[in-house]
Amino acid sequence: MQHGNTITIGQVDIFLDPENHDWHIDARPGYKSRELKGALKQAHELGMDVYSPEECEAGILDDGTIRIWMSPKEPV
Repeated sequence: MQHGNTITIGQVDIFLDPENHDWHIDARPGYKSRELKGALKQAHELGMDVYSPEECEAGILDDGTIRIWMSPKEPV
């Protein structure tokens, strides 16, 4: 069961669950670069900072989805 809010842009989801300190972007196989760019822009507008690869590498899920971690710019 998922908690929190999900915003979907094509094949890319922005997942926000402050209750469980879980903020990430999932880019499913077949996503388009413009969808990911849109999700990154939307996340920024929502007050999120996406981790750089040096801070936290993106993960690849069993189904090929790329998971990118992020955190709020302001403490929760």
